[in-house]
Amino acid sequence: MVRPEEHSGLSHTNDPAFTHLPTIDLGNHFEWQPVSPGEPEEAVLVKVVEAKHSTPWPDIVNRSPWSITIIGNPEAAPHVDVVFAYHHAIGDGLSGKIIQNALLSALLKTPIPSGDIPDALPTLRYPEPPSLPPSQEDAVNITLSWRYILKAIWSEIRPSFLAPAVPKYWSGAPIDLARPYKTRARIVTIDGETASNLVALCRTHGTTLTGLAHALMFTSFIRQLPDEKVYLSQTPMTLRPYASAPGWDLNKTMSVLVTSFTHSFTPEEVAALRSRLSEGTSGDDAGSSLEDKIWEVAGRVKRELNKRAETLPADDIVGLLRWVSDWHERAKKLDGKARSSSWEVSNVGVISGGDDSGVAARISRHVFTQSAVVTGAGVGASVAGCKESGTVTIGLTWQDGVIDDALVEGVASDLEKWSVSLGASGKLR
Repeated sequence: MVRPEEHSGLSHTNDPAFTHLPTIDLGNHFEWQPVSPGEPEEAVLVKVVEAKHSTPWPDIVNRSPWSITIIGNPEAAPHVDVVFAYHHAIGDGLSGKIIQNALLSALLKTPIPSGDIPDALPTLRYPEPPSLPPSQEDAVNITLSWRYILKAIWSEIRPSFLAPAVPKYWSGAPIDLARPYKTRARIVTIDGETASNLVALCRTHGTTLTGLAHALMFTSFIRQLPDEKVYLSQTPMTLRPYASAPGWDLNKTMSVLVTSFTHSFTPEEVAALRSRLSEGTSGDDAGSSLEDKIWEVAGRVKRELNKRAETLPADDIVGLLRWVSDWHERAKKLDGKARSSSWEVSNVGVISGGDDSGVAARISRHVFTQSAVVTGAGVGASVAGCKESGTVTIGLTWQDGVIDDALVEGVASDLEKWSVSLGASGKLR
């Protein structure tokens, strides 16, 4: 799980920097969360995730902003949930996957001691500052054309009456920097057989689970918001394929190497899909069926991402970040405006969880969530899969009060039942 909110040492300067911590007391970073008898483990996991996303990191200047929470009762259950939470300043979504792989590798190589859990955890000592990987600006050679630069400058300085008319898109409540910060979460789990069938369907229709997730969320919002006519969504895109740093394998290094792409959903697309939903039909006799429309959207998302990947790292917004002199003033200017998009789909892919051949530990489910971003998407959908079990999870997160809880519960319910139906019959309902 990624927590991108600003805190302590990072929140009051435009020149943040990493500090060398000569010691790390693991007791400040690890905790057990027992599960009471009869208490659903999934509910405890969601509660922990929401608390981690919503609680500021303590003393961030002197304490590294990451933690591990182990949920469960090891003496009574064959498995536990391990929650690795970290500040977005030290890693992107794929960084969490890197840590999970490293954790599993360490567990498989380290003899598990018998006996009780020790009363105190050790303190790690690092007398010398470590070597750090290069920043995104240094690792990725982003080229900016004059046309792109001038267009970006003009969009910032032009008078409002010269701005092109942009259809108002739905994104929940406007940005409110004074709103109390709390992240809500919901986890959708798709079983291995269903997920495998969905992947096969995606390949048949020239798309991926990322494209399908966008299409299903789009359909759910249309079903629940009959008066909305325009939507925007976003897909984070990794910049690791375009990054290089001598002496570093950035595919195995915690870092922040990411950009984003925006997808537009026009009134015409909304009307066409809404028409299919209202007809109550889902078969071939409906002409262009509901499923046809969904796969059309999913395929279009995939094509847009492929096209953008071919042009990266040229003319990308992250290439302009170094020119922002005051991030706090920039954030203040967003207060009261629409959020960046209606929803976001972030897919970190599949993690290898080990096998069942008598190993001491394996991963049976991979869950990824992100903090609600105050200026970001109305709803975040974080997709992750586990190779051995085949399960796929979608972690839905949103800022409390910005999106109606019932709306997100409806999205979660739709994702669950539509995934099962599509996986079983190829039909949405």
